[in-house]
Amino acid sequence: MNARADQLPPIKLLQKFKNLRNAGEWPFALHAYRAWTNRTAKKRNPAIEGELLFRCASDDFKENNIERALHRLEEARQLDPAPGPGKETQKE
Repeated sequence: MNARADQLPPIKLLQKFKNLRNAGEWPFALHAYRAWTNRTAKKRNPAIEGELLFRCASDDFKENNIERALHRLEEARQLDPAPGPGKETQKE
């Protein structure tokens, strides 16, 4: 995605995100999603952003870009940290 695409109206950014996501263009879809949330001042959904980051990391691993993949996985983990091994979740 280029700087020109960032200048699109919010509805066009949302459509671009959906098209890129459906095409499996994960890094570009992530960029479009972030641009859309920034433009509309909407709160980012950790589940959506985490999934996009996970899929980007998967592509990075396939391309043998291990450092970038690990960075994206860590970023996704920070969005929605799960308990580690041996730790229990709180129950109501």
